[in-house]
Amino acid sequence: MPKVSLFTPVRPPVRKQHDPAPAQQDQHRQVRIINPQGGGFTSRQRAERFVARGYAVWSGNAIRFVNDIVRQTPARARAEFRATSIETCAATVASRREFARAELEKSARGSHTQSEWDAILQLYGHQCVCCGAKGIKLTKDHVIPISEGGSNSASNLQPLCLSCNCRKGARIVDFRARVSA
Repeated sequence: MPKVSLFTPVRPPVRKQHDPAPAQQDQHRQVRIINPQGGGFTSRQRAERFVARGYAVWSGNAIRFVNDIVRQTPARARAEFRATSIETCAATVASRREFARAELEKSARGSHTQSEWDAILQLYGHQCVCCGAKGIKLTKDHVIPISEGGSNSASNLQPLCLSCNCRKGARIVDFRARVSA
């Protein structure tokens, strides 16, 4: 242990800098309140109640309290809240489906390139092989669906319009035979 005398300078204790990272991690739990009187934070559940009752409106990931003059009726506020909740839910479901579809295609055996798909479109004259529609966006349809063990190779693809592809679903139907004959 070093010698300490009355004349030895003493260093002040080192204080750690405040790290703002934990507040950012709880960002989904806390909602900022934008107010002319000063900002603050509240829980998301409480913020949603304020919005549903018409006391506040969403402004990005924050809420802003409205004046009594412009305050929405509770019924209208609840309707808006339900509409935004439904939109958020639908977007989440759609992105999950898209992600699951991409994972399914990655896990399937075989693959194809964009030039191979362009060659298939050229072969069938840029038309749906089921209904013969031209001039519309064509989708890649797997003759043997990937969910049924089909491959993702060019030999398993056929161009279908969106409505025909939806109607076909996950069934094994080869419309290419109709066009070739």
